[in-house]
Amino acid sequence: MIEQVIALIGLLIGLVSLVKLNPLGIDGFLRKEAKRGLQNNFKTDNDWHSEGRVYTEGLTLIEKDDKKLFFVKQAKLADTGLLH
Repeated sequence: MIEQVIALIGLLIGLVSLVKLNPLGIDGFLRKEAKRGLQNNFKTDNDWHSEGRVYTEGLTLIEKDDKKLFFVKQAKLADTGLLH
């Protein structure tokens, strides 16, 4: 019985610390980047800023529903872990 109480207390401490850390609120920049990727195909505008992160830039050809093709200037977050 005491082991179950200790396990329950440990679980509660873990849940409380998870809520306090709030992993979704730690880096709002990555949430903005995910939204930019899902909604805008990583399109960059003139006012877009990389905020000091390493990006790869390029063009992509996108086809709309009406079969029209157009180019979009993109910038995607690069994995710098490969450089170290």
